[in-house]
Amino acid sequence: MSLERNLAVLVDGASVADGCRIRFRGELALSLYPDLLTVHILNLSDRGYHLIRQEGSISVLCGASLLASGAVRDVSRETRPEGVWTVIGFSLGLDLWEAPVSLAVPAGSTVSATVERLLSTSGTPWKLLSFPGPDPGYPRPQAFFSRAADAIETALTAAGARACLVPSGLVVVPEKPENTEVRLSESDLADAPVFTADCMVLTTIMAGWPIGRRLQLTCGGKTTHGVIVKQRFDADTGSGPWKTEIIAEVLHD
Repeated sequence: MSLERNLAVLVDGASVADGCRIRFRGELALSLYPDLLTVHILNLSDRGYHLIRQEGSISVLCGASLLASGAVRDVSRETRPEGVWTVIGFSLGLDLWEAPVSLAVPAGSTVSATVERLLSTSGTPWKLLSFPGPDPGYPRPQAFFSRAADAIETALTAAGARACLVPSGLVVVPEKPENTEVRLSESDLADAPVFTADCMVLTTIMAGWPIGRRLQLTCGGKTTHGVIVKQRFDADTGSGPWKTEIIAEVLHD
């Protein structure tokens, strides 16, 4: 985590924007929809531009904290009075979103086994990392004929669960995650938290907070638990905005 306006852009592990002004925008959400994020880099070197044009994987970091990563989807250049901006669009999981599946599973198949079979049938490299929470069997045969991501989300409804992708695989999020994995206090916040009946909106110092994880916020003598369902970024290493927000669903006892 960092209070400094410092971003790094890596393409297939190689830093490409050292010394450049960088602006990063977009959001990540608890779903399998491949959210589009954008990185603008001012006066990027020809070497960096050609590395990005090879359309490998891209990562955006603030200090040691990974904000987001994914596959490069689009690269363009824009000439403006201050110089040449390289604009990169990227997302995580577009291959799973676009992959079609056709699968029938017999009665009694568990939800986790069905998700694993859907991932295998998709022809993508994504793997199921874990399956916390209830894992019921289907009382009747099931048939899936749709996009792989849609089929997986449909399959998970039987377990009351949702899913998202991280660089290492697919994460299943039960309705009420048991283990607290993110602990925040007032020192992690850049502004006062905002609460509604079902959500809390937290403006934090610049860091990547894991989507789908159980969060504990201790602030003003009060402790609140929730599940991170979205993170928004608008970060400019120049004079523009420098802000990130977490939206978390509040967990009630």
